[in-house]
Amino acid sequence: MNLKEKLLKPSNLWHVGAVAVFLLIACIYFFPALKGYTVDSSDVKNWVGTSQEIKDYRENSGEQILWTNSIFSGMPATQISMVYDGVQLPNFFRGVYTLWLPSPVSYLFAYFLSFYIMALSFRIKPLLGILGAIAYGFSSYFIVIIEVGHNTKAGALGYAPLLIAGLIFAYRWKNWILGVALSSIFMCFELMSNHVQITYYFGFILVGLGIVEFIRYMKQGQLAKFIKITLCLLLAYGTAAVVNIGNLRGTVEYAKHTMRGGSELTPVVDSTNQNVVQQTDPSGGLSTEYITNWSYGKAETFTLLVPNYKGGETMVIGGAEENQNHLKKADGMYKGWVSERSQY
Repeated sequence: MNLKEKLLKPSNLWHVGAVAVFLLIACIYFFPALKGYTVDSSDVKNWVGTSQEIKDYRENSGEQILWTNSIFSGMPATQISMVYDGVQLPNFFRGVYTLWLPSPVSYLFAYFLSFYIMALSFRIKPLLGILGAIAYGFSSYFIVIIEVGHNTKAGALGYAPLLIAGLIFAYRWKNWILGVALSSIFMCFELMSNHVQITYYFGFILVGLGIVEFIRYMKQGQLAKFIKITLCLLLAYGTAAVVNIGNLRGTVEYAKHTMRGGSELTPVVDSTNQNVVQQTDPSGGLSTEYITNWSYGKAETFTLLVPNYKGGETMVIGGAEENQNHLKKADGMYKGWVSERSQY
């Protein structure tokens, strides 16, 4: 079979079609970005301000400054705007992967394509993979974080399905060496997104899948092969970590000096104020109550599938035009109180 025949195989045409569909949907959905517009994201605007001093110094001196006075009483530049040596090649391949599309088109395209590749790793039919990828990309939360400017989280979620795909390619496909190599590249992309929390959560999924594969290999009497693949995967992940060692090491060192690393101060919490949350834990680090204060509640999980399931935006009811008719039906005695409540 020559190259032309291989390219025209029905299975390959499905993949080309999938990429075309993902590109078309992403470009249509975020069409203004192709005309030079950007999302009015509060977090991005804040970042522009805090990173300006670092950026100006780098451009004027050609050196990377490690401290900025633009935020708080001054802080390391680690998590603000750092340029690390040795990541030019991975950055190039990451650009290839997203077709050098502008943000946020690139995020939506990465959502789609990464999930589709993961579906293929499980040998799911292309059509179902395409439908699943579109559903994954349009999860309401994934769009909301783009609007608010959580770009590192969007990037991490865009590449996270590839971590699962790489692991499955390694354990279940004949060319397991290719799966290991892809795992290293995929983990490199993931860590470069710089949202370690998302990577940490997906690590649990990888461990769970690893246990499943261990049981499967054990039943087949192939534990030696399982151990070999597992060690190679760990080496692949380690290689990806080394590529990103500058950022990872800086983050670890800086965390020790933040409230995440503990504090000598013990806050006095007013028990009469139900909104006060104790930040630190006597054993060191942040208290469980504090770190989960912004997490989804159990019922809120359904907002991943149903927009506005818990009320939509955090805005006062009286400020939302679509709520005016509902307010008219409210009891006059309570109308003022209701209008000041959060829509959520």
